Amino acid sequence: MIVVAFLVGLSVLLVVVRRPHIGLYMAIAATAVLKSPELPIVREKLTAVEFLMVFTWIGILITGIPQKKLPMSREASHNKVLAITFALWVLLCGVAHNMMTGWIFASSSMLETVNYIYGICIYLTILYMVRDWTTWRNCLWAWVAGAVVAAGVGTMATIARVPVWAIEDFTGRVNSTLRNENQVPSFLLPILPVVVILFAYSNRKLWHRVALLALLGAMLITAVGTGSRTAIGMVILSVGGILGVWLYEGKTRQVKFSLIGSLGMALVVSTVMYFVVALAAFDGNYRLGKTPAWQRPAAMLTNWVTGKNGLDSTRPAQIQASFEHIGSYALLGTGPKLAGKKLHIEEVHNTYVGLMIETGVFGILIFLIWLFHAAWLPFKKLRKEPSGYHRALLLALIAGFVVCLFYQNFCFGLRQRNIWILTGLLAVTPALIDRSGRQLMWLKQKRAMIEQKKSTI
Repeated sequence: MIVVAFLVGLSVLLVVVRRPHIGLYMAIAATAVLKSPELPIVREKLTAVEFLMVFTWIGILITGIPQKKLPMSREASHNKVLAITFALWVLLCGVAHNMMTGWIFASSSMLETVNYIYGICIYLTILYMVRDWTTWRNCLWAWVAGAVVAAGVGTMATIARVPVWAIEDFTGRVNSTLRNENQVPSFLLPILPVVVILFAYSNRKLWHRVALLALLGAMLITAVGTGSRTAIGMVILSVGGILGVWLYEGKTRQVKFSLIGSLGMALVVSTVMYFVVALAAFDGNYRLGKTPAWQRPAAMLTNWVTGKNGLDSTRPAQIQASFEHIGSYALLGTGPKLAGKKLHIEEVHNTYVGLMIETGVFGILIFLIWLFHAAWLPFKKLRKEPSGYHRALLLALIAGFVVCLFYQNFCFGLRQRNIWILTGLLAVTPALIDRSGRQLMWLKQKRAMIEQKKSTI
């Protein structure tokens, strides 16, 4: 197996060195598969994604990219400065606190620090490599390819309960090709609005539409199979985002908005039907490990609405404990992965509060400014993009970004690659929009010159 893995890796490296973009696409797709062996120090954090990213960086160093002469937008440069500032601040917090504690927790803390910096490196790689709409769309298709794998395995696990490694032993919740059940919706659902736009593209062949429709169904089934309440909230938010794209963008010849509206309404009906069927099958007594995972979100949300049970007790307690101690750690936080050691609390299941307690007030502020800057600038420039297809895809990606940010309220999601990839794909689009505008202006000028010559003749 080691020999086979080495030969496969070497073959992939040779391909990626010649065409580094393939390495980026493969890395994005491989984000769907996070199951990996437990290793010393890095534990289970080393996956195929990391090897593919390293191969991509080697390819960039040796070959470069054909589009590197295309300028990066001023907006992307500003966003890059924010990202690098965040990475340097995290490094400062990590080094400072480990020096204070005598480096006794250095292995876990510095690994966490490196993990944040690695996420920023993924973002910077996308910022450097994606310089045209074709590459940008290919990155989306790479994510869709990964979704095919994760949703395909997840659907089998939800319906047929196979393969067994895709199901959590005690609870029966589906984790598919990822490490745990909460990672599944964080990968699948941010790309769901984009899949809807790909489905509605005017030039799409019928069998392609059928395949994308099947993928949408598999994504929803898998989301339900995870038994995650957050997943149901993300589905509802995704549907709202799809309908928002439909209402905001209106009509264009490149996208069949009647299909988007129809599919959006079908998703609304499907969500309602899920609650109807799940509650009809629910015996009224929720028990972890006994109640089927697919019924769990509907059962727990219903019990919460009716006052029978609280929605959650763990997360509020973690958040409260973090805010109680933030006064003592407002500047540099506790240091990455050191909150539990210093405050004797479990890791906060909330990215924003967890990052605040780890890196202080400045850390969370610069992180949030970076995220919202990356999403706001392309939205502000949206109307300057002449392609209705690209406008719709960008709106759908912004909707998926909002879904990803919603997820961060309920899990600590910075160890996952999704948020870094999404931010990079948004930050590059102002330059793409500017380039499209210049090309359109050039075409108009050329047509005007041709018409002028004709009239002179």
